[in-house]
Amino acid sequence: MNTVLTQEIIRYNKLLNMIHTSLQELLKAMKGLVVLSQALEEMSKSLFNNAVPVMWSKVVCFGKFFFVSL
Repeated sequence: MNTVLTQEIIRYNKLLNMIHTSLQELLKAMKGLVVLSQALEEMSKSLFNNAVPVMWSKVVCFGKFFFVSL
C-alpha cells in the first residue's frame, strides 16, 4: 500500500510542478516579459475554454477519469 501511495504522490507532485511553472510562464508572457510560445498560447486557449491543457495531461497520465473538461 505504501509503495502505491508513494508512486501516486510522486506523480501528483510532478503534475503540480508543471502546472505551477507553466502558469508562471504564462503570467510572464501576459506581462510581456517573455515571448508567448505556441505551447503557452495553446495552454491559454484551453484555460479560456475551461479545458485541461494538453501540456498538463502529458505530464502524468492517470486515465480519462482524472482529467474532466467541463
